[in-house]
Parts: sequence; C-alpha cells; structure tokens
Amino acid sequence: MRFVLPGVGKPENDSVSELTTTEGEEVQMWCPGNTENGDVRWWRENESGERVRLLVHGDVVPEFEDHMTFDTTTSILTIYDSRLTDSGFYWCSVGFESSVKLRLSVVGKSPGDF
Repeated sequence: MRFVLPGVGKPENDSVSELTTTEGEEVQMWCPGNTENGDVRWWRENESGERVRLLVHGDVVPEFEDHMTFDTTTSILTIYDSRLTDSGFYWCSVGFESSVKLRLSVVGKSPGDF
C-alpha cells in the first residue's frame, strides 16, 4: 500500500490525512518538498502522546530499523512490516519549510487472514 501525503506546508485548518492498514502490510509515506533545502525529518506520536523521531540524519533510528526504511532520493519512509504499535500521528518536514501530518491506524488481522 502506498500513501502520498498531499501538499507542501502545514495542512490547512490542521487537517489530518487518514490511512488504515492491516498488521503486516507495507506502507509507504512520501514527504513532499525540495530536499536541497535540508534533511527530511519524520516523527511519530503514538496513542499515549509520546513523540518519537524516526530519522536521524537520513537514517532510521535503531529502535525502528528492523521494520522501517527511508530512501533519501525519493523521501519515502517505508514501514515494511506494519505493527499495531506503528499506529499514531506521523509528521514530516524538509529543512525548516514543509510539514505534513498523517494519522496511521494499523488494525489486527482477522482470524481468516492467518
């Protein structure tokens, strides 16, 4: 499953794009903007309100590198084995200019999906 975050800049009226996927599925999120303006940054806020930075200098932080990758040429963050704990709000920015927001909901597999 691929999801492209719409627009560049802060979403109007604090709107949030929504995406739902099933546990174990792949999700790709693209951060729009000119990467010549600086590093791409991704954060996640989980359901308990904890904010976690997912990338440091273009590399996925060790806590998430077992199921996430980041492509610096395309600015795509891939969660290739989504987990229930991946649910939450995601933000990205390029340099200090653009920022977009997405709410990802990962749902468990149905008994027939195993």
